[in-house]
Amino acid sequence: MALDADIATRVAAYILLDQQPKRYRHWQALARSPEHGMALLQRTDAALHLNAEMIAACRDWPNGRHAAEALAQWQHSCDWLAQPGNGIWFDADSDTQLSWPPGFARCAERERPPLLFYRGDDNLMGLPQVAIVGSRAASAAGLRWTTDVAGALAQAGIAITSGLASGIDGAAHQGALAVGGKTVAVLGAGIDRMYPPQHRGLAETLVNDGGLIVSEFAPNTPAKKFHFPRRNAVIAALSLGVLVVEAGPNSGSMSTARVAGNLGRDIWAVPGPLSQLQSRGCHQLIRDNKAVLVETSAHVLSDVLPRITQWFGLELQAPSRALAANRDGRREPSAAAATLRDSLDWQGHSIDSLAQSQALPMATLLALLGELEVMGWIESVPGGYQRIAP
Repeated sequence: MALDADIATRVAAYILLDQQPKRYRHWQALARSPEHGMALLQRTDAALHLNAEMIAACRDWPNGRHAAEALAQWQHSCDWLAQPGNGIWFDADSDTQLSWPPGFARCAERERPPLLFYRGDDNLMGLPQVAIVGSRAASAAGLRWTTDVAGALAQAGIAITSGLASGIDGAAHQGALAVGGKTVAVLGAGIDRMYPPQHRGLAETLVNDGGLIVSEFAPNTPAKKFHFPRRNAVIAALSLGVLVVEAGPNSGSMSTARVAGNLGRDIWAVPGPLSQLQSRGCHQLIRDNKAVLVETSAHVLSDVLPRITQWFGLELQAPSRALAANRDGRREPSAAAATLRDSLDWQGHSIDSLAQSQALPMATLLALLGELEVMGWIESVPGGYQRIAP
């Protein structure tokens, strides 16, 4: 399938501008159309503030010597984008892209990427996401806990987002996949330049099982150290909150948590042994009141479900005074939540079965479940939710 000409031109500009978000957004603001923008680049318009290397590549575009490297990557990217299952989002087009992640709508322009390459099911961008991050050199206990909690959150309908790194990241993705849940991987390299290489198999499984891989970096871009802060910022921006399982005090996971804090996201941290280096970052976050201490997936869900209600636009109805006389003082939920409550029996219900029986969008269903749980009508149990009050 041939790639749309406007998309191809915008990808060329991104590569010529060294994949730098600030420069690309500046170019985008000056360009009346992709074609006009390319003309600005080729004549190296002074308003673009290009460096010497960019000027040489732009003047030679597309067939000159100084543009050869950019041209090769552009051609590779276009071929990659033409393959089934691959695609690209542009922030400038987000009003027409219903699957554009809700988290980005709550970021300033400078806090979200101008574009993302992706492989897999792009509908996952519309789901509520929780990030789980931590040490590459994770303990066996940390890996087990991460797998279990990621699975429990995924069973509750939350997409698990992480960086596909070794250690905690990989365990988070695997935990979601093990229960048939959804997971999103954010890379610090081109999607076809898998890093770490040993996770190529996990990446393929993730996509084949309905997951999604995204990256700010064009195909064939190798992983570089300075890419990972950008990767971490995307993880934080996508998510309702960030769960830090094990992290050193100066680790990338702490960077992700800092970004999440600046964005007003929830941050949770898991305590660990005092003698373990990987515990020190988590303990620092808890000590500085930057994170909430958590021990189970239920602790995370209790914070996440009300935020889903806020993010996805479902307004909670004020409790009815007429029912304030219930013997246990339990408040009456909104009409939509009451309808859901009345359809539940005393057995546990999985999220998937509820979504099917209620014919509700997943985000709406999770918001209603959050309302009922906060009011004490139901509780989360392994695999779903159970009614606990008549």
